[in-house]
Amino acid sequence: MSRKIVLVIAFIIVVIGTLGAERSFAQKTVGVSVGLSVEGYYVYSGNGTMPPTSQMMELVKVTVQQISGTNITFQQITRYADMHEDTTIYLIDVESGQGNATGSFIAANLSEGDLIYTSPPPSDWRFQGATINETIFREYLGANVEVNHYNCTRTGSVTEGNVTMSFDYYWNKATGMPVEASWYELLKPEVGNPTWVGFRASIMGLSEVFHVVIDITDYAVTVNSNSTITDFTFNKLGKQISFNATGHTGEMSYCNVTIPKNLLTGNPWIIKVDSTTITDFDENTNNTHTFLYFTYTHESPLRVTIEGTWVIPEIPSAIILPLFTIISLTVVFVKLKVRAHSNGNAD
Repeated sequence: MSRKIVLVIAFIIVVIGTLGAERSFAQKTVGVSVGLSVEGYYVYSGNGTMPPTSQMMELVKVTVQQISGTNITFQQITRYADMHEDTTIYLIDVESGQGNATGSFIAANLSEGDLIYTSPPPSDWRFQGATINETIFREYLGANVEVNHYNCTRTGSVTEGNVTMSFDYYWNKATGMPVEASWYELLKPEVGNPTWVGFRASIMGLSEVFHVVIDITDYAVTVNSNSTITDFTFNKLGKQISFNATGHTGEMSYCNVTIPKNLLTGNPWIIKVDSTTITDFDENTNNTHTFLYFTYTHESPLRVTIEGTWVIPEIPSAIILPLFTIISLTVVFVKLKVRAHSNGNAD
């Protein structure tokens, strides 16, 4: 092989490696704000030996307390099955993965194939060189949320036999906030039947479905939030939906609003919390609905207004054509009757 060909191949390898590095080590940013609070619940299952109730987590509440660069400090209040609670302060660097909460928060707006952490703790095998498996939409409390998914599995041997551990993580793509996690452990003993134990943890918030009835058609608008949502109204003339959001003063909250496209669309949308216009919001769509995700800080109570640019017409389009046909036939019938009457008078 000539020296020139070798140099060309080497150059191509360097370029490809550089491109891959740029993608994997892109600048990571924090997507949450101080005050953000989210609650989650745990569900255990399996035919194996469960942990004691003093170690079985039932509910957790996570509150972001401080952000410095790519470091997030958060408080976690955990309630266990025996009803005792504890409070722990955690730290995670969403860039490197260092801290005592690896796997909790990740950087905002990662995509499929992106490196999750650049240098997680060596003792944590789950995230060594780990990348996002897929970016998908997943339903949480009645709302579709765009999430990043990562799965890892490990098989090994223990005294009792062979064991397989599998972890699944889902984070909100726009914020890097954890929304779901699950753990599964399968033990296959040398003698006897396999046993397994697992748990699933998922966020919980208030998910309210509000019904806008026009003529005889029901248009369901879903609001998923960790605020209390009340006093929902639909203003057809103003092309708006609005509602009250109530929570603790100073607490960071979120709303994920699902709006049917055949009711209201925006190009662009205008979202206001009281008199403040929200410009940093996440918009996603499918064939039938629009999903709007935004955050705000409580100065309770707040009035949220979402204004679009198109609203369902006064007469639904589905009946406009039949109605036009009926009117046209009526006009023709009247004209024929008048003409017949005129001809009769002429005779």
